[in-house]
Amino acid sequence: MLNRRLTLYHGSYCTVSAPELAKCQQGKDFGQGFYLTTELEQARRFVRNAIRKRFKGNSNKPTAGCVSVFEFIPDNALNIYEFGAADIEWLHCIASHRQNYMYPQATDPWQPYDIIYGKIANDTTNFVLTNYLAGAYGKVGSDAAAELAIRFLEPQNLKDQACFRTAHALRAITFVDSMEVSV
Repeated sequence: MLNRRLTLYHGSYCTVSAPELAKCQQGKDFGQGFYLTTELEQARRFVRNAIRKRFKGNSNKPTAGCVSVFEFIPDNALNIYEFGAADIEWLHCIASHRQNYMYPQATDPWQPYDIIYGKIANDTTNFVLTNYLAGAYGKVGSDAAAELAIRFLEPQNLKDQACFRTAHALRAITFVDSMEVSV
């Protein structure tokens, strides 16, 4: 997927024209980084989530946010990992990044990558991931527990995400525009 020019979208409570890795949260699906999607509607949903999280407990929540639009231009020097499917390896990657304290060395295989691309484990799948990490489907990290969790996630319905994890990766995207999204 990331071997050609693409339009990518980032939903937030504000326009993000110059992403900064230091401002990106840790503990996300593919690690700390700037997250984009090829799906405009998915980015619109990100706006609602970003506003809800950013202004939690604030009675003066904004009524709109922004989808920032970027152009991705492939760079052969980028080290990119693409998950072909929402499979056991994908689930273990997400689990390792979300619960790094449970698997201290589990994120090591992902450290060399500038960009990780795959299905998104969004807020609607959080219940399944929480149960998986709590051991509700069997021993965390086991293939049987992972396979059961994946069935519950209905991977055929999941959208995509790309995590731009390094400064090198961010140089491969160019801000194009921003559009307001009412929530």
